[in-house]
Amino acid sequence: MRLTLVTRLRGVVRAGLLACAAAAGLSAPAARADIVSFDPDGAAGGNGPLAVGSFDFGVGNMLAQGISSLPTSTGQTFQLYYQAGLTGFQNANGDPLGVNGLGTTFELTGVSSVTYVVTNVVAGASGTTVNVARAAAQSPNSFLELWYDTTPDANSLTGTGYNDGTRILFASPNAGGTNTGSITAAATNSVLNVTQFDQFGADNYGIQSLSTTGSINTAFSVLSADPTFFLTSVLTFQFTTGSDITPFTQTNPSAVFAGLPGGVAPAVVPIRGTTNGLNGLDFQFQNDGSGSFTVVPEPGSVTLLGLGLVGLIGLRLRRRGAAA
Repeated sequence: MRLTLVTRLRGVVRAGLLACAAAAGLSAPAARADIVSFDPDGAAGGNGPLAVGSFDFGVGNMLAQGISSLPTSTGQTFQLYYQAGLTGFQNANGDPLGVNGLGTTFELTGVSSVTYVVTNVVAGASGTTVNVARAAAQSPNSFLELWYDTTPDANSLTGTGYNDGTRILFASPNAGGTNTGSITAAATNSVLNVTQFDQFGADNYGIQSLSTTGSINTAFSVLSADPTFFLTSVLTFQFTTGSDITPFTQTNPSAVFAGLPGGVAPAVVPIRGTTNGLNGLDFQFQNDGSGSFTVVPEPGSVTLLGLGLVGLIGLRLRRRGAAA
């Protein structure tokens, strides 16, 4: 029996509302940056909510595990680990926001793990550029977390203290948004440049390293966020690790990385060889990261979107019915 126009419209309304609900779900791409109401020290602290446009991380550590030497061909996958402390926030205009006690009476830290793949390698007389992208198949230990701790204990040299305290955000890599990057190893007359690996204070490792620059972007879907910190419901997080460089000149290279979510003790130990990035199994970088969120649409916005979608489809069905 042919469906009546009313019955068909009811089906369209239901489908439209389901589509709107999906639009507010975790699969939405990180295509924009929204202002987030964020309380840096939660309900118990004295800062109060800030209107945050971006989260600014300090100089931290990144480890490309399993990349062996600098890649020369495409298709190689590796796990990229990251850890650093938050040093501040910026408003919608990019101006810094004041936060009392950050780094002294409390700390905010971030850790992540994402599977990447080499997409292109360009070698020249002045250097080799390795282009990478988020791998379609992610390792089970791919994640991003933000932590709040009333005992500032993150230590760049030991690599510990970045995933303890209270977890305030948990996310997973998202195919939407920007998920690409590149690392360039400098060369002179096609010979890769080598220098001392640890140049921050005392040399704690006594090894060499390739000299590199680069930046990598990753989009994440937020799976959970502590509402005492995130007063706005957040949907996605677009994260960028800029200044991905070697040698280390602004912080110590970490001896260990967090490899699993949930506060599991760091257990990923870098295998650098005698020259980081050249003859070890892993490649370790210094970096400087930042990120921004998109937020869950307000219920009124979702409703209006749904009504508009339903109205357009309904009008089309009515015209078809009149022409029949």
